[in-house]
Amino acid sequence: MATPTEIVRPHALAAAEDGMKAGLALDQVGRAMLDQAIELLLKEQTPEAVASELEFVARNLSDDEDNSFIRP
Repeated sequence: MATPTEIVRPHALAAAEDGMKAGLALDQVGRAMLDQAIELLLKEQTPEAVASELEFVARNLSDDEDNSFIRP
């Protein structure tokens, strides 16, 4: 069974490539993907839970490993 990261990564890379072809900067595409991710999270979590998850990710930006299995 594929992990969530294995499912999402190819789509994120394709979106980044499409964005660059359209003349967008990677940070613009990244912010748009972040907006979409937050929208998805809010479908099943409270705003407070989403904020906590975003804070966790922000505190661990320097980590090179996938910590998606760790929840705040």
